[in-house]
Amino acid sequence: MINDFDKLHIIAWGLLAIISIWLVVLTIKLKKISTEKKRVGSKLISSDNAIDVLSNLISDIEELSRRQLSLADVLKKHHKMINESIRAVGLVRYDAFHDIGGEFSFSAALLDDNGDGLIISSINGRNEGRVYTKLITDGIASSSLSVEEEEAVAKALSSSADYTSEEVIELGSKG
Repeated sequence: MINDFDKLHIIAWGLLAIISIWLVVLTIKLKKISTEKKRVGSKLISSDNAIDVLSNLISDIEELSRRQLSLADVLKKHHKMINESIRAVGLVRYDAFHDIGGEFSFSAALLDDNGDGLIISSINGRNEGRVYTKLITDGIASSSLSVEEEEAVAKALSSSADYTSEEVIELGSKG
């Protein structure tokens, strides 16, 4: 039979076990908080003042906005450069002379997004070859074109319609 003294002993040991378990749980939670504090970083956590933390966040946001606007300017410059670079090519190979086979002659149209560029035509025969160039502005030649040159320009203009660089995201539109 258990007397009162033994009951008191059992209760004390039970309370000691509960307190020990609670102490272990608190220690684990404190360690997690300490680890999280280190992970978040020194800049915000080192400041004990909430106003300092908010001030730092606002400064960071303003710096990011400045960088975003700078990147938008760079993007616009690159967009302009891309539009003015040769991106559309049309090539037509053909036999310039009926007595020679193999399509050794060609006309190549090299155009930018605005339809500006040039046509290079190489006409090759048995004993000689000649190369001609003609300027193209807004898709229109500076001089008359052969059927093959017209076909090369048409191919180039249709290939440039597959991609438009006007689909650039406007990063600087937010102010």
